Amino acid sequence: MFANFIRGIKYFLSGFESIQQPGIRRYAALPILINILLFGLGIYVLGDQFSNLMKSYLPDSEGYWIILVYILWIIFGLLILTIVFFTFTLLANLIGSPFNGPLAAAVERQLDKHIVQDNDGSIVGEIAMAISGELRKWLYYLFWGIPLVIFTLISIPITILAPIASFLWLVFGAWILAIEYMDYPMGNHNYSFTAIKATLKQHRMLALGFGAAVMCFTLIPVINLVVMPAAVAGASKLWVREIKSSN
Repeated sequence: MFANFIRGIKYFLSGFESIQQPGIRRYAALPILINILLFGLGIYVLGDQFSNLMKSYLPDSEGYWIILVYILWIIFGLLILTIVFFTFTLLANLIGSPFNGPLAAAVERQLDKHIVQDNDGSIVGEIAMAISGELRKWLYYLFWGIPLVIFTLISIPITILAPIASFLWLVFGAWILAIEYMDYPMGNHNYSFTAIKATLKQHRMLALGFGAAVMCFTLIPVINLVVMPAAVAGASKLWVREIKSSN
């Protein structure tokens, strides 16, 4: 069981190598560019607004006030990391989703030259399906996320429940990221959202290992800019070598 978890981590890490290979780089470049633009724009706007706010409500940054300024900037930085993880990452996946399907297909073709993609609709149709699929995943995440938030709030005054809530958040985060990225290679073969969930449950530890690795690397500044295409490439490898062959 633990070996499957480690194997799932290795599949994600192998995605970084895949997106550097000829024939794959061009598919990975656009999602990376989207991430850079979104992260850069978001951080610039939030930083500028925060700087103006401090200038309006704090005296000149001299003497002891400079210590408060530094503390507030540190708090702001931590807040930015949280916002980036939960907001900009989801937004980047939503905007980049129409391009992740072709990336998954390119990786799959590299692994199997005789592969036949089942998804042959028009570009407009594929974009519409990709965006609608992302929205459906968000509803699924909210369906489980909201009760988890309520349980977390209840657990705050009850010390014994706090570690359980933290553990559940880690498992939930790994699971939804596994679904998020496995959707691209499996979606290319017309797997429905329900079928993807059911299939991943049969390979639960592989999926959780993969999702846990994605979650950890998403929290690392700069590297998180290339996590999305690397995760798509890694998920495609996991699909071809593990899930597809077993099915």
